[in-house]
Amino acid sequence: MTLNNILRQVRRVPNRSKRLVQMLWLTSKYQIVNRFHKKSLRGDLELVVSLTSYGQRTNSVFLTIESIFAGRKQPKRIILWIDEIEVFENLPSSLRRLQNRGLEIIHCLNYGPHKKYFPYILSTDDDSAAPLVTADDDIFYPTNWLDSLYKEYLSSKNCIVSHRARQISLTGSELPIIEKYSNWKLSGSIEPSFATFSTGTGGVIYPPTVQRALRNRGEDFTDNYWHADDIWLHSTAVMAGVRTRQVTSSPKNFLMLLGSQANALFKRNHEGDGNDLMIQSAYSRDLVESIAGDVEAINKV
Repeated sequence: MTLNNILRQVRRVPNRSKRLVQMLWLTSKYQIVNRFHKKSLRGDLELVVSLTSYGQRTNSVFLTIESIFAGRKQPKRIILWIDEIEVFENLPSSLRRLQNRGLEIIHCLNYGPHKKYFPYILSTDDDSAAPLVTADDDIFYPTNWLDSLYKEYLSSKNCIVSHRARQISLTGSELPIIEKYSNWKLSGSIEPSFATFSTGTGGVIYPPTVQRALRNRGEDFTDNYWHADDIWLHSTAVMAGVRTRQVTSSPKNFLMLLGSQANALFKRNHEGDGNDLMIQSAYSRDLVESIAGDVEAINKV
């Protein structure tokens, strides 16, 4: 069979089947890497990657971590936060191997999804804070993921930079209000804006300014925003006067780990209108006006 015939056959394979093949290939690849590689995970990028995991997912999170360290450039630190003491004291062998190569695994309090950033912020001060990158525990990150995120951060240092974002939409003119989350379109711009809302799955980098604002707000998210870390993070950034931008003009979709489905937390918040209730309370009139000002400026362009 000629190469052209092979390529034609591949093109006929449904996208879902292609993704399955990719998942199987990457799973096998990183299982082998985890088992046999001894190379240190510590790189040269002046930033910290932070993520969390829980329960049975701690058995597969090594795949995500290996994908991060298979990138073109690696961070100086990567931290996995675990609150379950029984898991922390009985780590799977895959994580112990990563630990021997430089992965930091730290026990912390249970802050729900806020674990992927809040314990790190508490561990630093303004003088020692490095740019913080949050990652999810069920994604295969591509080789240019961290490098491209960091390059765009360097070009706009006081911005949050994200691979995937939505644009907050408003209704009303004299007294605008935020529309339902389901009406927010995916971002199609790289311009910094208060109306750009990062979604965590793609990976997000937070400058020290935002980290300081989050530290100052403390643990108030435990009251009403336990399951809404993206909303808490974005509203805090707007309070601090920090805009968000996307790495490219179109949002990125990264491959999920085999067997990983749309997060139940996302389904509850998104499909059950949980986000809308939390958005109404998270954004004060002043914050909405800041967002509206950027929406108006974009519409004039």
